[in-house]
Amino acid sequence: MNASDARRLLEAEGYLELELPKQAISCLMAASDETRDQFEWSYLAGESLRLMERYEQALVHFERARYERPSDVATYINLGWCYKRTEQLDRAIEALQAAEARCKRSEEHTSELQSPCNLVCRLLLEKK
Repeated sequence: MNASDARRLLEAEGYLELELPKQAISCLMAASDETRDQFEWSYLAGESLRLMERYEQALVHFERARYERPSDVATYINLGWCYKRTEQLDRAIEALQAAEARCKRSEEHTSELQSPCNLVCRLLLEKK
């Protein structure tokens, strides 16, 4: 990844922290094709689209991120969220179970997830 694209990804991340997903997408779209093939770009694009409530489109990017980095817990959580929002509850449950399994293997995300079971229940019971 070139320096310009690395800066764009950092900018996009910053915009997401500020809950400005449209600006994040603008940064991401300016990245090279080489960068668009990487986990970070796919994940950030998925997160941007999820925040804009474009769940079907977000799923495409989160699935690609999962393929690129199958051990990433946050990707599975986001997949579960988007599947739930698109009324694919079986797939949402599968994604969250995968997140829980990866969490058990890695203490790195334990505090992020707190209680995976609580997360699954909240996600499935939340109404919107």
